[in-house]
Amino acid sequence: QDMDDKGTVVSSDVLRNDRDTVFPLQAALGYDLAQTLFVGPNCLLVEGPSDLIYLQILSEACSSAGQEALDPRWVVVPVGGADKVSTFVSLLGANQLNIAVLMDISSKDMQRIRNLQSNGFLGKSSLIDIGSVIGVKDADIEDIFTPKFYLRLVNGAYSSELSTELKEADLTEANPRIVKRLESYFKSKDIAKGTFSHYSPAVYLLQKQKDLLKSLDSKTLGFAATIFSQANALLQK
Repeated sequence: QDMDDKGTVVSSDVLRNDRDTVFPLQAALGYDLAQTLFVGPNCLLVEGPSDLIYLQILSEACSSAGQEALDPRWVVVPVGGADKVSTFVSLLGANQLNIAVLMDISSKDMQRIRNLQSNGFLGKSSLIDIGSVIGVKDADIEDIFTPKFYLRLVNGAYSSELSTELKEADLTEANPRIVKRLESYFKSKDIAKGTFSHYSPAVYLLQKQKDLLKSLDSKTLGFAATIFSQANALLQK
């Protein structure tokens, strides 16, 4: 960062750098190539590709049910986790994009979000917390679904690795987030080499959505419609 009173200052804190400082960095990294990912001025940041699949499918389901769907002006961008939001937002902010964040935010990551908001990189109301929508302290997008429905996706995706179908009673860990309970179960039982992938159940839903969406309950659609309503309210006019 070029500072008048100190000269060039190198810092590991990306949030301290202004947009004029970040822009040359974008060019140096060939960042302009990544701009092909963003076809509109509104970017909705999510944790991973499974979130993108769920949002697309749930949006179509809400639309078919006469409820609010995700506005197509949003470009949904998986960023790889809440810990990467800060760097991603600071780089995108140099292009004057409208950015919102949809994911579960831990107390540690919440401070990073507040820093983004206080530095003007993220709007004061641009965080959509999934846990707040469904009424629990911690939640992933998978928790929008009922455990019975989500385990149906897991059983379908891992049919070749499971000797018997998983039931909610099998997941004895107290964690409210079903993916965390599944991660512990897969590790303890050494299923799929002890690793549970968020992506596999999402792909299974994508492949079998014609049949699976028939059993999607109204409560899940209501949660999804609430998320879409909050997101749509943040669109640039």
